[in-house]
Amino acid sequence: MSTRLADALALAGDCTTAARMSDELLGSDDPAERATAVRIAASVAMHDGSAAQAADLFRWLGPYPDVLTSSASTTAFLAAGDGEAARASSSSEAAGPPTSTARAARSLAEGLVLSLDQPFAVTVARLGQAVTAEYQAGGVAPDTPAALVTLAALHGGDSVRARSVISRAVRAGGTDGSGDEVFSAARHRLLLGWVKMQDGQLAAAGADASAAESGEDLHRRDALWAAALRTAIARRSGDSGAVQKYWYAAVEVLAEYSIDLFSLLPLGELWVAGARMRQVDRLEHALAEAWDLLTRLGNPVLWSVPLHWAGVHAGILANSPGAVAPHGQALTAAAGQSTFARALANAGRTWLRVLANHVDTDEVTAAAKSLSQFGLTWDGTRLASQAALQTPDARVSQAMLQLARDLKQTSAVEEVEVASPAAPVGAPTQTAPAPSSTKLSDREREVAELLLLGMPYRDIGSQLFISAKTVEHHVARIRRRLGAESRTEMLSMLRAMLTPQG
Repeated sequence: MSTRLADALALAGDCTTAARMSDELLGSDDPAERATAVRIAASVAMHDGSAAQAADLFRWLGPYPDVLTSSASTTAFLAAGDGEAARASSSSEAAGPPTSTARAARSLAEGLVLSLDQPFAVTVARLGQAVTAEYQAGGVAPDTPAALVTLAALHGGDSVRARSVISRAVRAGGTDGSGDEVFSAARHRLLLGWVKMQDGQLAAAGADASAAESGEDLHRRDALWAAALRTAIARRSGDSGAVQKYWYAAVEVLAEYSIDLFSLLPLGELWVAGARMRQVDRLEHALAEAWDLLTRLGNPVLWSVPLHWAGVHAGILANSPGAVAPHGQALTAAAGQSTFARALANAGRTWLRVLANHVDTDEVTAAAKSLSQFGLTWDGTRLASQAALQTPDARVSQAMLQLARDLKQTSAVEEVEVASPAAPVGAPTQTAPAPSSTKLSDREREVAELLLLGMPYRDIGSQLFISAKTVEHHVARIRRRLGAESRTEMLSMLRAMLTPQG
């Protein structure tokens, strides 16, 4: 009765009480009760950003013949960087009948272990069996099958699968979240927002972040993802004030966080934003922990590639070719095992050539479109915009700007199509509709379009042959004309105005 109550409390979001009860049950004489208590305590620990503690709990428990417990322990061991223990746990003997839930749990554990050294297609096929089955775990776990499959898909560049899996999980929770477990509701919503953010759908991503933040105070894992997602949206919107606000909030959470395998995406985003702010030294310890964790796992290609891509961007922003080199080399080395790594390696080389004023239209077009195909539409748009700035050839510059607009327009159309079903009832949204009567001058529209591509004032000025100060004046007039109370609101209103509605 006590373990069932602790499970129910954890799923309902009362992790403090659930953790206290499970701690009291760790000394139980009943092996089954003790194993359940470990699973609950470890799940709460992961929720609070302590994968190391979760792994320690399962080590203390030792092998236990229950597939749900062994699946949970595999998740915790892998998150903490103990590949050997994860393999042992996933292959342990399990008592009980081979129910659909047991098969799904086994597939999840085996898929996670496959992610260490097998191709992405093999890994995701096995992991997918955990979400295609009717998975009713009947208790809390360190992470959900939907979240883990989505994370693997994001790391493998399969944004279509990531969006499909996590969208189903969000919809299964109901439009008001009442059908989803509180324990995982914010987690799922933030992952959906992350998929949209990478694809350049910033307003929809912001709405998902707002939905996740609208309930109780977020636990540490969700708080890290929320702050990193907000940072990512602000950076892509060119809102430097918001970047600083959310970056520092994320760093505060990170100071109390035990870096794990499933937190590398937010860490990578904070690294890039930190490089832009010249604050990377604040992340040195967390980055060292991340690289050490990957080394202990044998530097698995699937989980390493996005962090190396972040390293390329951080090196570029820091104007340090030497810092870019090792990450570019790592992506090139992984290209034989990962088409995603190959696309990123090619894009990285193209980006460096663009910054050196060597703009090849076909090369940039191929690289930018490749990034978009792997769900990194915003990165592809930014590469095309950068190429437009770096070339002295006016025709090439116009072609690159048109490429950037085309990529952004594709993302914007998708955003309009998916925003309505994803929005929860009563959830706050960051999209402010612009008054239909508002008209921008031709010059203001040009400035607005480039602003939405993420260009700073100096680069917009270079493109339009005006000074950065003049750009600033245009932006101020646009804000007054729209009646926006903040830069963030202005950007949201501009997206609403300039997004194709057909």
